[in-house]
Amino acid sequence: MSFSNEAYWGAVVVGELMTLESAVDPMAKRRAPVEDDSVMKVLIQDDATQMYVADEGRWTESAQEARDFTMSLHARSVAQKLNLKRFRVLFYFPDLDYKIVVSDG
Repeated sequence: MSFSNEAYWGAVVVGELMTLESAVDPMAKRRAPVEDDSVMKVLIQDDATQMYVADEGRWTESAQEARDFTMSLHARSVAQKLNLKRFRVLFYFPDLDYKIVVSDG
């Protein structure tokens, strides 16, 4: 799915406090959820708490429940917007319960 930079950045208002949900995916309402456990997910894990970014502004201990960011570059961008000091971007394969760290931040 592609969208214009104007549409993406238009969701973030200058001077407004960045919430977890708005940083994660300002286009969330337009995106259909993926329920297939056989696909790879791209996750953000906080290094200090070992928790993953989840949907609806939550954090979770479960990689299964973590939000899929689809692309590692998007995941890094979101982690930086959330001001995470230390984080990991992981590829997660739910059907194998297998994780690969692809980036440390």
